[in-house]
Amino acid sequence: MLNNLLVLQAALAGAVLPLQAALNATVARGLGHPVSAAITNFTVGLVALVTLAIALRIQTPTSAGVSTLSWYHWIGGGLCGAFYVFTALFVAPRIGVTALLAGALAGQLIASLIMDHFGLLGLQSQPISPGRMVGVVLLIAGVFLVRRY
Repeated sequence: MLNNLLVLQAALAGAVLPLQAALNATVARGLGHPVSAAITNFTVGLVALVTLAIALRIQTPTSAGVSTLSWYHWIGGGLCGAFYVFTALFVAPRIGVTALLAGALAGQLIASLIMDHFGLLGLQSQPISPGRMVGVVLLIAGVFLVRRY
């Protein structure tokens, strides 16, 4: 049951991506530059997450936990998020949200296959199977269809 709820949460998170891309693209037009819209996005996100942390009474991380992380753990996620948000709000008005997200999803699945197969960044290894490969190939074909038609 919990796994089904987690899949539902993941689907909902995916469902808000086109909304986020369209909203951020509109903010970029209003502010005059995609970087200004990305800064707005992350500022609002920061305020929302700090508010959530306070509401949930989440404890401040310990120095022991902080010291176990490598430098790339600290900056990697933030840089990936900034790159995605900037790309989405820059690209969506030019090729459409559907093509943007189809391309992004194809990239996510290819990277995920590689990360799972090799157990990168502490993940448990999940070997690439023929079924997974066919699914990714079909998705990539779908990306071309979405963009072409």
